[in-house]
Amino acid sequence: MLTLFYKIGSPVSNMATTPALVMVGIFMVDSIKELDFSDLASVVTATIALMAMPLTFSISEGIALGFITYVGIKVGIGEYKKVSLITYFMAAVFLLRYVLYLK
Repeated sequence: MLTLFYKIGSPVSNMATTPALVMVGIFMVDSIKELDFSDLASVVTATIALMAMPLTFSISEGIALGFITYVGIKVGIGEYKKVSLITYFMAAVFLLRYVLYLK
């Protein structure tokens, strides 16, 4: 019985989510114009996040790589005091997720 409902409902799921994902993509590309191109850390972070999302087929992977990249660049150029604690925490959580996933 559940198989019947799945076969009937599965095309609806794709038809319902595709327009929402297209709109999310449009909003993300639209926000590129607000980037401060004089800040290399934000431009590189945004580029990696935007490239990772379609390449990994996952918005969350792009966000994770964005957090890790941003913190890595800021620490690498010595601007670690400009990064908030919650950003460090999120980057550490995402990095720990990758480290534990690879084992």
